[in-house]
Amino acid sequence: MSKELQNRLEAAELKLQQAQNKIAEMREAMNKLKTVWDLQDGDTYYRTRQSIYKDTWDGSLIDLCEREVGNAFLTREEATKERARRTAETKIVKRIAELNDGWKPDWSNTQSKYFVEYNHYENILETENSQGYKGFEDKFYLVSNELTTQLIQELGHELKLWLGVNDE
Repeated sequence: MSKELQNRLEAAELKLQQAQNKIAEMREAMNKLKTVWDLQDGDTYYRTRQSIYKDTWDGSLIDLCEREVGNAFLTREEATKERARRTAETKIVKRIAELNDGWKPDWSNTQSKYFVEYNHYENILETENSQGYKGFEDKFYLVSNELTTQLIQELGHELKLWLGVNDE
């Protein structure tokens, strides 16, 4: 092999090694968990209302308030997913109120209060009840097993979205 070819090969190997090192550094940086609590001036973030808004963090009162109420997201995808989850929750709460027809859970007695849970072993939504253990806000409890089953039948997709379950 000629000297010139040998030099070119060594230079190419050096560039390859440098590129591999740079890739490793970039992967390490990507793997560091960044949250909205790590936002710094000039970082892009997203917030949601009726639409998704792209904004630049500058630590303003608006930025701080958006983050404090859980309305700041690192990516458009996160903001879109959360907006869909909130919309599903609103539909669920509205339907539960309709089905309950004024009923409110009374935690001072042993009356059953029904709710929806996701069974990961069987990959299904199912009803559950409690008399004394409260895991949700009152607005998520139903008066009967039958109404809870009806809610699952009517809003299964929304319930899975709200619970963060992949609906396949």
